[in-house]
Amino acid sequence: AKVSGTVYGPSGAPVSNLDAWVYAREYSTAEDDGYTEVLAEVPLSSKGTFSFPSVAGQYLVGIWMPPGSSYGYPAEKVYSVELNGKETILKDENGSVIKQASFSLAENDSVINGTFKLKGQAITGLSGEVYAIRVDGDGWQSAIIEDDGTYSLTLAEGNWALDYYIESDSLNRNIPPYPSKPMVVKATDSTSTTSDFDLQTASASIAGKVLYDATKSAITDSSL
Repeated sequence: AKVSGTVYGPSGAPVSNLDAWVYAREYSTAEDDGYTEVLAEVPLSSKGTFSFPSVAGQYLVGIWMPPGSSYGYPAEKVYSVELNGKETILKDENGSVIKQASFSLAENDSVINGTFKLKGQAITGLSGEVYAIRVDGDGWQSAIIEDDGTYSLTLAEGNWALDYYIESDSLNRNIPPYPSKPMVVKATDSTSTTSDFDLQTASASIAGKVLYDATKSAITDSSL
């Protein structure tokens, strides 16, 4: 059998030159269906079309989007494949016969932006990135930390865990490169949300000695 389909953009026309992959995995009604085996994966053509071979059965079909895509992840769809001689019969989740599989992509238009602050004041001189990982669906995005200490992410609607990595600080303020834990922010459709990162300098210190267990004397002249 052969399953064919098209991925449409927000305008209703097939998307073009989207570096995405379409996959099909085993369909299961069990609670652990998130771990079923991927049986086919094919790149989306430059004209937004795809096709993959299959045998008769039920499949969950979805799309792997590239990091930084301006489109949100569409939900997986259930398709049934039947064979009538050499003819492939494709049915949707409701059992209706359809000509092809299809997906409609929505443009990301939820914005989360903010500022890196130290003692309540915006700081400059940082180089690094902010990362966003979707916690109630699929998606991953990143943005650079701008020279003025701000960042901006354009995301799909949903809950996102925000993290960052500070690669360098031109003023050497001993700012830890990672936050103590990610910050979860809700992105709302067609809305801009502000979430600042409050930084702290590493001003405390921990000191100690490494001792021999038997004598309790300090270990010296040794590489530890």
